[in-house]
Amino acid sequence: MVPGFERFHSAADADPAANGRVLLTELNCTSCHAPADAQHAALEAKQAPILNEVAQRVRPGYLRKFLADPQATKPGATMPDMFAGLPAAEKEERIEAIVQFLAASGTVAEEMFDRGRAQKGEKKFHEIGCIACHNPRLEGAAELPNSVPLVGIEKKYSIPSLAKFLGDPLAVRPSGRMPQLPLSGDDARNLAHFLGAGANVQMLKNARYRYYEGDWSQLPDFDKLKPVKEGECTAMDLSVSPNDDQFGVVYESFFIAPKQGRYQFWLHSDDGSRLVIDGERVVDNDDIHGPATKDGAIELAAGPHEVRIEFFEAAGGVELRGEFQGPGIARQSLVGALSLTREPIERPDPSGDAPFRPNPKLFDVGRKLFVSSGCAQCHVHQGVKESAGDGDAKLRPLAELAQGSLTAGCLGEKQRPGVPAFDLNQAQRASLVAAIKQAAKADLVLAAGDQVVQTMTTLNCYACHERDNRGGVPQERNELFTGTQKEMGDEGRIPPRLTGVGAKLTHAWLEKIPADGADDRPYMNVAMPKFGKQNTGHLAGLWEQLDTLPAVEPVEFDVATRQVKAAGRLLVGDKAFGCIKCHQFAGHKSTGVQSLEMTAMHQRLRRDWFHQYLLNPQAFRPGTRMPAAWPEGKSPLKKVLDGQAATQIESIWDYLADGGKAALPEGLIGGAIELVPEERPIIYRNFIEGLSPRGIAVGYPKQVNLAFDADRFHLALVWSGKFIDASRHWQGRGQGPQRPLGELPVHLAQGAPLAQLESLEANWPAEAAKEQGYRFLGYRLTSAGLPIFRYRWRDLEIEDFPQPQVDGASHRIDRLLTISAGDAPPANVYFRAAAAKKVEKLAERQYRIDDDWRLAIESKQEPIIARGGELLVPLVFEGGKATITQRIEW
Repeated sequence: MVPGFERFHSAADADPAANGRVLLTELNCTSCHAPADAQHAALEAKQAPILNEVAQRVRPGYLRKFLADPQATKPGATMPDMFAGLPAAEKEERIEAIVQFLAASGTVAEEMFDRGRAQKGEKKFHEIGCIACHNPRLEGAAELPNSVPLVGIEKKYSIPSLAKFLGDPLAVRPSGRMPQLPLSGDDARNLAHFLGAGANVQMLKNARYRYYEGDWSQLPDFDKLKPVKEGECTAMDLSVSPNDDQFGVVYESFFIAPKQGRYQFWLHSDDGSRLVIDGERVVDNDDIHGPATKDGAIELAAGPHEVRIEFFEAAGGVELRGEFQGPGIARQSLVGALSLTREPIERPDPSGDAPFRPNPKLFDVGRKLFVSSGCAQCHVHQGVKESAGDGDAKLRPLAELAQGSLTAGCLGEKQRPGVPAFDLNQAQRASLVAAIKQAAKADLVLAAGDQVVQTMTTLNCYACHERDNRGGVPQERNELFTGTQKEMGDEGRIPPRLTGVGAKLTHAWLEKIPADGADDRPYMNVAMPKFGKQNTGHLAGLWEQLDTLPAVEPVEFDVATRQVKAAGRLLVGDKAFGCIKCHQFAGHKSTGVQSLEMTAMHQRLRRDWFHQYLLNPQAFRPGTRMPAAWPEGKSPLKKVLDGQAATQIESIWDYLADGGKAALPEGLIGGAIELVPEERPIIYRNFIEGLSPRGIAVGYPKQVNLAFDADRFHLALVWSGKFIDASRHWQGRGQGPQRPLGELPVHLAQGAPLAQLESLEANWPAEAAKEQGYRFLGYRLTSAGLPIFRYRWRDLEIEDFPQPQVDGASHRIDRLLTISAGDAPPANVYFRAAAAKKVEKLAERQYRIDDDWRLAIESKQEPIIARGGELLVPLVFEGGKATITQRIEW
């Protein structure tokens, strides 16, 4: 089943060769039949699953059945029957040897079915996007066309191994055909319980247990206690306890070491646990604690070893897991390697097959067959180092295939021994023939549009997205796509069209979204998954090449930049166009529906698209609820700037350029208690965003504000405009930090302000200021109410006096530091005026910091730019005092 092929191959305008190219890559034809060098980009094979440690995720009984008949075991599988046409006995022998080779990489951990988790998993399956490619698994649900079957998934995986795969499918299937959804660990586990509900696994009893009850803070001496009950169970199965708290369990079993060597063991538990092997304590994870992992190692001879695992639970969360690795054995679950007796274990299989019995004698036979049978042409396995051409098959290049019969070999209806059997239908054969003939005629170089179509078809992007009138959510799946806000209609539940996306998003976001996934639309249940940059990295350039818009002319302003941004802030607020009624802003929810975050728009969107979309949203997204704020290109707000649409849109664009640092728009926070300094400064001592709990904010009447950190002893933050909203701290329980209300906050150098350095090459002390001896002495007020912060370091006493200044549109703080040293001032003491990525000298004692704000220094000695990012001012004492003035302008 190749969903993209099945959906589009029968369309009236279908190109058989284009559809055949999809099959050439999806069936991995080009892994065996190499295309010409110039054709690799167009015919790059889909990377088959990586088979390292496959036995830790797939049950051996399933591997047997799948290799014997891939299509019957997993309908729609793109994996061919590699042993078709062989005598039954020979086929069985080859398959058994390969399974023994693959199964040597570990065992599958099992977990009991949890109905509650399965119910949560069912909800997640039908919301997050699984139903875009797979059939819904609801009672009575119809079989939808082009669905990738999930038949037998509960027989293939255990619940833990499926959860691990769902959490990171690209780790073993890097081709991205199964992309990575944004699932938490719990989400993946819940989905695994839902999908594995039919397994009916009989858990292996491979340990004897003794169960105790008691209130302990450490592991007790269980041998001196009387157990409440005892019996046999799966090792480390905590369901033997009827209680959630105040119990302990001892598990006794045997670990069968396959070979002599050093083995490493891990215990993960909440609360305490211990692993003892042959009477030797190997891992000690004792005491009351949250989930924590400890490890240890031991030399073991080949054969059985007595294992004892002790565990106790006091209260709260309860977890217990074990893992091990050894000579030639990858890290894996310990449970599957334990046995009730000294004999090797037999692994039960939910398919009903006979238990799997490891046969080390077949390992090398299977490894050789893995190569000679052609498995290594497509699959990577850490145990195979042979190159792809070392098998028995003589593999002709793709271009030569058209010179022979195209009704035989893999394309034949009847397969001969040694030829992979794909179970192709007539339409698939015809498309493959057309593609092979096309590849033989000339070097195949796809146009940009054809490359986009091929990639979006192979990755099944068209299951969710429409582009250039191709694809999109089909009618039969439409109602399965849901959202959290019905008011948004289809826009709130159906993924966006990708027509023109190359002109909409910036290059960085065109790369980022398909490669890494996205969660930018909180109202939409279906998530944008992660396909991996190796599969989608080329799309950004192709989309940009194909999608263009007329350039928007630069906008010139006759007012200062700060006034331009203030106008943009006004326009998005509730006193003008009210963008915040639908859009989130800097993490704050909108007052209505929760649409896209505004502070990310400058990073996500291109300026030309932003201008043209705001003028006519319907032209870009028909049916959108986004209103046209400038009907017919005219502004209803004639008094904002020059009253022109282009100027006002550009002011919003410039305002949003500040991202998360942008001042919050008017009306965003309901019930605000704004503190407004009028004649004297306001001092606000509370939790300030980005500061320690001992932050002191000062708002001045000139709309210049600052925050001083009395625990870290530095001027931490300056900003202009409005001071602060006290509602968070003056209402309710007063929890959480508050951010400034005003505009353009500037974050200043972190860390202690003064240090004694042996040389300018020495690092600035990283220890907390208090550990360096700093002590806060409080602050005093001038007659005008301006605070002067006082603190001590060693024998130095510092007065830190910030004074606000306003010069037109420019805001400034003149910070006077007076350092008193007494009769014996220390040498080599420096004040750190800036610590940034970039410090640029503009003129004598004048600097630009990170291309953002400016700094001037008045001091006895010239400041020094040290290590490129620190501006250090030497202290020069005269009469026991040193003074420095730091002018901060932004």
